[in-house]
Amino acid sequence: MKSLKFLMEFLKKIINSNKQLIAVSGVVNQIATGSNKEQLEKDRNTLQGSTNTLQEDTKAAATTTNYKFVKGLVNKTATLSKISANLIRICTTVALENPKGDVGIFKKVSTAATTVRDAMYLVVDALSENGQDWKDPLGEAIYYECAKNVEKSLSQLLEFKSKVVGENIIPKGNLNEIVSAAVASLISAHRIVIDYEYPLTTAKEIGEDVKIAATASSQLWAAVEDSVKQTDLSITHNNLKNGIISLLEEVKKEYHNLTEEGKKAVLNKAESPNELKDISNLKQSIQKISY
Repeated sequence: MKSLKFLMEFLKKIINSNKQLIAVSGVVNQIATGSNKEQLEKDRNTLQGSTNTLQEDTKAAATTTNYKFVKGLVNKTATLSKISANLIRICTTVALENPKGDVGIFKKVSTAATTVRDAMYLVVDALSENGQDWKDPLGEAIYYECAKNVEKSLSQLLEFKSKVVGENIIPKGNLNEIVSAAVASLISAHRIVIDYEYPLTTAKEIGEDVKIAATASSQLWAAVEDSVKQTDLSITHNNLKNGIISLLEEVKKEYHNLTEEGKKAVLNKAESPNELKDISNLKQSIQKISY
């Protein structure tokens, strides 16, 4: 019955994301005109009524052991997702056609769309990972198609927003954090070499600097990863995002090599404190990271 509770939680996420979309579409409706306004109101009312019904059914199923009943709710939600995706498409169209280029509208719609998309993907994952009884290729396909349609709307919306606002893909605050973390990482890496080549440095001091370098590399990884997740980058520039992640994996690998070579340097220094050992591998790792 664990899978029942698992799916019920994701249904609740769908319900909550729909509620957020209903509220945002009400704001968008105030600036909508013509056929867009008519369709928006129609889809919004349908989504609101169906979401309220789904919420009541979900409450009633909170203690059920009947997986067929829950699966029926999942199928109903799949159909409902088509309405959500279409409502997001209309909201996006209205936002793009708004002559004032209201950034507030862009942010509201993109936030609601992101929440809906993520909830849909979670249900797809839940259906595919919870055993044969839950296999529903048609339902999974509907959720996935709707999520991809929402993603298309998001891409249009966010690309247009960036033109209106004139901001970079990664905001200045995130970029400053990445640069600071990168500088700290490089300084800490070079410090290991300086320590090792300085005759009076002890093995313990090198060991401490190896730990600092490892921490600095983790902070750099976290700064870049947060920027990818928390900005528009993962939606509007997928190829660039993948390129950044790939490069970051290389940096992470080289910092691992750096740490391992640093440990060797510590042992060498401890065994022969006055003898300069070959640390070409250590220098090579730092050169790759710098590049």
